[in-house]
Amino acid sequence: MAGYLEEYGVADARRARIVRRIAVAVGAVVIAFGIYLLLPILSMLVPPLSPGWWHVRAFLSDLERQDYHAAYRDFGCPAACSAYSYDDFLTDWGPKSSVGAAPGSIKKVRPCGEGTIVVIGWPGREARTLWYRASDRSLTSWPWGGCPAHFAAPDQATAP
Repeated sequence: MAGYLEEYGVADARRARIVRRIAVAVGAVVIAFGIYLLLPILSMLVPPLSPGWWHVRAFLSDLERQDYHAAYRDFGCPAACSAYSYDDFLTDWGPKSSVGAAPGSIKKVRPCGEGTIVVIGWPGREARTLWYRASDRSLTSWPWGGCPAHFAAPDQATAP
């Protein structure tokens, strides 16, 4: 009779361990899915979570240092800008533009489709809206205020 009670409770302990592992796995999946759903909202509330924020910040830093070649590269050119030459870029963003070398700041960041809308402003000047395309890490002007679903992503050929 020594073996009669040796197995008592082993099946219950095994079942409890399996249930616990399943509960932890389901909880992890729910948390990961929740973060995935909340990330666009979090990137609006905490702009540095948005990849476009960092890219535009580097672009503004290059403009402030008057390193226009680096700013042109940050803009995604010349690789993606066949219709937007460096001279056009200097007209829009260079020292003789309305922006000049004044320090700009990021006012608003909003995820939009496959990219991010970033509103930048300068003291006493009109704000400009840019669209950061995550696929090729390029910027372009965004003429629309929001992110309407029926507008396609702008082409680099329509840069400012």
